[in-house]
Amino acid sequence: MNTLDTTIEELRNQRAELMDQMRLLDEAIESLEKIVGRTGSAGGRITIVPPSRAPRSRREGPGTTEAILTILREADRPLHDIEILELMDKRGWAPPSRTPLNALRASLSRLRRTTPPTIVRRSRDGAYVLPRESEAPSEAGGS
Repeated sequence: MNTLDTTIEELRNQRAELMDQMRLLDEAIESLEKIVGRTGSAGGRITIVPPSRAPRSRREGPGTTEAILTILREADRPLHDIEILELMDKRGWAPPSRTPLNALRASLSRLRRTTPPTIVRRSRDGAYVLPRESEAPSEAGGS
């Protein structure tokens, strides 16, 4: 066997090992998605539709900001960004983006930076919540 044949055989072996690793990773991801209870229409995954192919009618309903506020108003506890996205996706409100989680995070960031900065708060563990009415600036001295 010459050096080229040896190199080809080594590369094939590496490819086979990588494919085995990818299969194991896919199984691990699928198991974790079952544990966290992710739902969606693509085999347990959130469906991502590129905006160029997303019909505008898919986004009937509130915009991303209003959808976030509605989800947080209805929540009985602080929610992490992925939980907010999953609840939006269940209602058909997921942002029409190639990366809906990034779009959601950008909207959450804007809501946190608004004046007054009490529209949405982020807790120490990274979950988002609407402030209680008792914390509103008009009733809390405007701080």
